Amino acid sequence: MAPNDEWWVTIAHAFSAHVRDERYVLARYEELAATTADPGTRFLLEVILEDERRHHALFERLGASATGTTAQASAVPGPPDPEPEHLAELLEQTRRFLEIERDDAAGLKSLARELKPGSQETMWRLLVEIMELDTEKHIRILEFLRHRLEHLGR
Repeated sequence: MAPNDEWWVTIAHAFSAHVRDERYVLARYEELAATTADPGTRFLLEVILEDERRHHALFERLGASATGTTAQASAVPGPPDPEPEHLAELLEQTRRFLEIERDDAAGLKSLARELKPGSQETMWRLLVEIMELDTEKHIRILEFLRHRLEHLGR
């Protein structure tokens, strides 16, 4: 079942509201990061800020795409739909990257365990765990792409 007009309006509003609400949160993070004297706290806030800025930009693109009212209406394109002659190569590369990311996930998990004894003296374990989350995200993206490419190849 395809989304109706009401759905589009609801989703566009949700994206817009998220962008509006997030501006306040971004400003507070930036303010705290700029005023804290502690380098460790500032570093962690800056890590969060990088993610929040990326999320904010992505929600702006989603909102523009949902409303279709700006030049950014195509800021978020439709699902992957490569030319048939490129499908096999893209699928092969996607599978290769999935394997690499899965190997990386296992390596990071092992490294996080090794860093446990120093988890109160350093932030290393936390940062490796954050990288584990990023790797999980990469795997989800690649699985979506693989599934889509396999579907198109049928």
